[in-house]
Amino acid sequence: MTDKRQKARNKEASRQWRAEQNSAARSRFPLLSEQLEELFEMLNRELAVVQCDHTLRLVQAWAWQRELEFAPIQAWLHDTGGYCDCEALANSEQAWREALRT
Repeated sequence: MTDKRQKARNKEASRQWRAEQNSAARSRFPLLSEQLEELFEMLNRELAVVQCDHTLRLVQAWAWQRELEFAPIQAWLHDTGGYCDCEALANSEQAWREALRT
């Protein structure tokens, strides 16, 4: 009986810790979640047509077109493993999606 209660407490503590971590990750988003979704959709479309040149060229152009400051976006992408357009799509999008989980 005690083992079941302890497992339930551990599971709840783990769930709460993940929720707190995801909340903290969301607070570090450089843009609204809808804007990040738009960014990743653009990268998905563009990288199906052009090869990654190992820079954030596409991200920078996207930000410039929307009159968004690039530096905070770049910093967040780097923090989440997105050092170029294809890594942003693979790694940063995954980090964004994970942070949206509750």
